[in-house]
Amino acid sequence: MEVKYAHVSRGESLGRLQGSLSQCCPGCTWELVQAKSERSVYRLSQDGRDLYYVKVCDPRGPFARLRNRLRPKTGYEARMLARLADKGVRVPEVVDHVRLGALSALVTRAIPQGRDMHVLPPSEQAAILLELALELLSGNFSFTDMHPGNVILDEDGRPWFLDAYEIREHAFLRRRDAVRLFAQVLSRYEVPDSQLMGYLERLGHLPDLEACARQIVRRSRRVRRQVVTRWVRGLLRDRDLMQQFEGPGYRAYVMAGIELDVDAVLARHTANIESGTQVLKQQHKTQITLVERLCVKSYCRTRPAQQPYALRSWQGLLTLNMHGFATAPPVALVLMTDRSSALITGALAEPDLDQFLCCRYETLAPRKRYALARELGRIIGKLHAAAIYHADLKGCNLKIDPELPRFFLLDTDRVLQARSLSRSRRLKNLVQLNTSIPLKVGRPVRLAFLKAYAGVTGDDPRALLAAVWRRSVSEQVLYCTGEGDRRECWGEAAH
Repeated sequence: MEVKYAHVSRGESLGRLQGSLSQCCPGCTWELVQAKSERSVYRLSQDGRDLYYVKVCDPRGPFARLRNRLRPKTGYEARMLARLADKGVRVPEVVDHVRLGALSALVTRAIPQGRDMHVLPPSEQAAILLELALELLSGNFSFTDMHPGNVILDEDGRPWFLDAYEIREHAFLRRRDAVRLFAQVLSRYEVPDSQLMGYLERLGHLPDLEACARQIVRRSRRVRRQVVTRWVRGLLRDRDLMQQFEGPGYRAYVMAGIELDVDAVLARHTANIESGTQVLKQQHKTQITLVERLCVKSYCRTRPAQQPYALRSWQGLLTLNMHGFATAPPVALVLMTDRSSALITGALAEPDLDQFLCCRYETLAPRKRYALARELGRIIGKLHAAAIYHADLKGCNLKIDPELPRFFLLDTDRVLQARSLSRSRRLKNLVQLNTSIPLKVGRPVRLAFLKAYAGVTGDDPRALLAAVWRRSVSEQVLYCTGEGDRRECWGEAAH
């Protein structure tokens, strides 16, 4: 039996496992496809065809090893796969289960011509996972690890579960299991309320479906916050998603799949600043220039105990990105040895919101004005519903594609992902926006924005308008134009 990849530290255990499986899997090539601290997954193939998958559980530490020796995780999963198959749920066929002391392994038959779910558009992925959730709940099963990585599509496009260890069977359907399972799907995808209600009605057996739907939405937001926070904090250590490079006086982290000459980009950025070409912003703290299709934002040095500005901006950018908000495409993070830093993103050609409104507002049809206001209100409402606070949420830090319409969030070094967002912080953001938009945008359009915002957050739009107005009238309106900053006072005509 040929071994293509193997854990060096577990070579002896793997060798014993291969020997015990040589009869049921003769002549197969073993290839490591997933490796975690206690679990590895191998693909067994022959003559170019995938035949089996072997999930190996080899825990570390005396207590974990004793627990797996007495009650192997793979043994429970083998029994659950058989139980699911009896109920008509599509799962891989169990071929064998092996125990070698504290090590255990589950052998399942490969799904012919299996495809990853990520090849599908997000809306189709969501529909598949919702159908699978409904199928599990209808059989009185719960699942705490529902995500597209645990599902594979066969040659006919039908979904199959790959991981059953977190699936449990119950005597009857419990409301909390339905909430938890549907919330996992909604934490990853945009699902209209009507679509969610349709699945709950098909499930039946649950009282007060509207209250159940609200509970699912609340839980999905909490789950998404937790997942995104863990993902963003651990991204720089993930070699599958980030490429790490060392250069003269810096360490760079580049998104996987992107070819980038970091030295050349930084050199061009420095040359732009010195020559004053392609410069978008030049201050003591930050300098922004365009390098071909890239936007490079360099930051000054921070204090020894302070986090580099670009790292904060990188984390804020990815937090927004993972929550589904439009941002500049993340490309690379550069950390200098002198504690200065740089953020590299894709350049956006769209205009800033305040400049767009200053120059083109009069040319927009009334219907278009209200449509843009409602879309922006919906986006900021989603931002606050996700408990995300942008400390500098102004018209100059939003770009607009008016045709879609679509808004891009910029300047992310002070983006905070919180457990909850206070009303005072939400009002501060709304006042920041209200006082950074030209006065030519009249009160009815601003009210349309707040109504759309309140439709997401559940606020009373009239009370919200009054609160925003009370805080706004004591400040001037300040926004950017092509000729520089412009100030306006409430009650004055725009010039």
